[in-house]
Amino acid sequence: MAKTNPHELVTKRYHENAKLLVPHFEAFVGRAAIEKYYVERNKLNPNNEFDLSFHVEEAHEAGEVGFVEGRFELKKTSDNSTVDTGKFLTILKNVGNDWQIFRLIFNTNRPLAK
Repeated sequence: MAKTNPHELVTKRYHENAKLLVPHFEAFVGRAAIEKYYVERNKLNPNNEFDLSFHVEEAHEAGEVGFVEGRFELKKTSDNSTVDTGKFLTILKNVGNDWQIFRLIFNTNRPLAK
């Protein structure tokens, strides 16, 4: 059995013309650029030392477009301490009865560095 690429599983949820808008970077446009971002980002966590959880606060749809707003929390798996919290907003497109991420933006609640 072939090993599944976890980054592919994530990026398959994105629309082919998706944009990922993350802090400190220009927008990542399209599945290939988004997958490259996730591959590079996960190199910072090679031993899977962090757990990311999401809490949806609001979700709506209108025809073939929807949005989801919520919060995230990043914790260390070793001691369950919170590393970061923040918020996200996702715009979805319904493509052939498949809701795909069209735009995703997130940011931290941590204070600015002084």
